[in-house]
Amino acid sequence: MMTPLTLIIDRTFRGVGRIKKATGTTNPVVRRKMSRMLTELYETGRLDLLRDIRDNRRTLLEVLDAHQRKALDAMATGATAETLADAMRRWIDKQQPDVDYSGCRSARPLGSPTISFHVPSGWRRRISIA
Repeated sequence: MMTPLTLIIDRTFRGVGRIKKATGTTNPVVRRKMSRMLTELYETGRLDLLRDIRDNRRTLLEVLDAHQRKALDAMATGATAETLADAMRRWIDKQQPDVDYSGCRSARPLGSPTISFHVPSGWRRRISIA
C-alpha cells in the first residue's frame, strides 16, 4: 500500500514571491488553516516568516503551531534562525588553529563568569560538524 502524498500549498505574495510547499498533512482542513495563516501573516506584515517558509528555514507545520499558540513573536527569523551547525562552522572558521587561547585574560568586572577554551593544533581534523 502506498503512503498518501501530502497536500501542497501554492501561493504568491508581493514582496515575498512564490511559496510552493508540501504541507506535511493529508488533511484538507489543516491545509486551509495553513493557507489562512499565510494570508494573515502577509496582512499583518510578517514577511520575515513568509520568507523563512519560502527559503525552507521554517516548515508550514512549525509556523502553524506557533500561530495557533499565539507565539509567533517568540520565533527566531532570518539571520537569528541560523542553525547551531552553521553558527559553529562560522565560529570555527574564525579561529586561528595554532593559537593557544587558554592563557588569555580580558578586562572584566570581578565576579563575572569566565569562559575559557583551548584550540589545539590540528583542530580542523578533530572537529566534525555534520
